[in-house]
Amino acid sequence: MSCPVNTFNKSKEDFIWFIKKATSDRKSDAHSELYQALLKMFVDADTNYDGLVSKESFSKLIDIAASIPRAYGYAPVDTELYKTEEEKNAARTKMFESMDLKKTGVITFDEWYRFSMEHIAAKTAT
Repeated sequence: MSCPVNTFNKSKEDFIWFIKKATSDRKSDAHSELYQALLKMFVDADTNYDGLVSKESFSKLIDIAASIPRAYGYAPVDTELYKTEEEKNAARTKMFESMDLKKTGVITFDEWYRFSMEHIAAKTAT
């Protein structure tokens, strides 16, 4: 699978500032930019254009989202995270189920956004 091109066009230092600002100040331009990026990722992963992402399309969504911090060296590649494809699939299923609060088999943008913001904020706190 090819990795999407990093469209953030920021230096490593600017990226860190941007992410911290985006997660700490929801009225900032940085938050608006991050929101738009998360929305575009979600729409790109919505393969049948129903406003939802299925469990089958979820891995694509995570791959798109992970490509940005990976481009800056802040997230490991899948082969460093998971020993096997089964381990990766199990981890992604667990992640999907943590977002699919109503157990519908799909996630909404709101569920994706809430999870992403919490995940990003937790990562930047360390």
